[in-house]
Formats: sequence, C-alpha cells, structure tokens
Amino acid sequence: MNYQQEYKTKYQRAVEENFDSVREELKNKDADLMQKIEKRSAEYGIPEADIIKDIKACDTAVISFVKSPAKQNFYEKTVATMI
Repeated sequence: MNYQQEYKTKYQRAVEENFDSVREELKNKDADLMQKIEKRSAEYGIPEADIIKDIKACDTAVISFVKSPAKQNFYEKTVATMI
C-alpha cells in the first residue's frame, strides 16, 4: 500500500470513529456537544429535544456534528507514523 492509500484508509477510519463518537458523547451529555446543539437550536429555531432525537435516530443528523479529522492534527499525526 502506498502512502496515499494508507493516508486515505486512516483518514476514513478516523471519520468513522468520530462519527461513532457523536452518539457516545450525546449519551454522556458531553458539554461541547451539548453547547453545539444549543447553538444550532438557537440559530435555526429548532428545539434542542428535536435535534437530540434526530441525532439518536438518523445518521444524516449526526454528520453535522462530526469532528473533521483534518481539524484534529490528523495529517501531522499520520505522516509522523509513516516517516
């Protein structure tokens, strides 16, 4: 596997882990996630309870709360292991 393929594979794995973590954070009432939900609720006029219900039931709703690996120093961490 070349570096590009390895990077893409690791990036996709990180996206999947971050996706799964959203529902776990919701279950644990993570302060950062709850703040994001509150902010989106106020911004779009959607009740927080509806947003929470949608996150629990719908993968599409989770997408808007998934942290991008690119914003988590993913590149630096991954390349460091490849060098």
